Amino acid sequence: CVNIAQFPLPVVTGIGHDHDYHIADMVAHTSVKTPTAAADFMLDVFAAEEQQVAFLSRKLFIALQGRIESENGKLDKHWLRIANALKNRASQEEHRIELLESRLVSANPASSLEKGFAIVYKGNGRLLSAKEAKVGDSLSVLLKDGRLECEIVKKVKNLI
Repeated sequence: CVNIAQFPLPVVTGIGHDHDYHIADMVAHTSVKTPTAAADFMLDVFAAEEQQVAFLSRKLFIALQGRIESENGKLDKHWLRIANALKNRASQEEHRIELLESRLVSANPASSLEKGFAIVYKGNGRLLSAKEAKVGDSLSVLLKDGRLECEIVKKVKNLI
């Protein structure tokens, strides 16, 4: 009886004598009249536990489905933000490239020549100021459709 009383799990007794009450029945968790009744009792306990497990399984499944749907929604939002950020970045870079192309075209000496300007060379370098030239110097003038070889015959101060 001490073992029954101190056993860590609930003990069910069903000794089989309807009119007797035994000490084992007194210390057991549950006492029924017969071994068959003990088996029926355990089947009922197992059935109740099985129902509880099935209920909790369904509840867990539904909770997990809800969580998955919620997380999928969050992922969709993140993917949308990433796609928009990439689209915006691509647009910014495209605009930046267009600006750089525009600068490159305007910095190209051929663009200036197309507008009617000329590039003047004296010797091996460009002539940037009239102060650098004197009467008799040979110059090379580059225009959009060719080059002129010239000699300075007269020097006039800037009137502008």
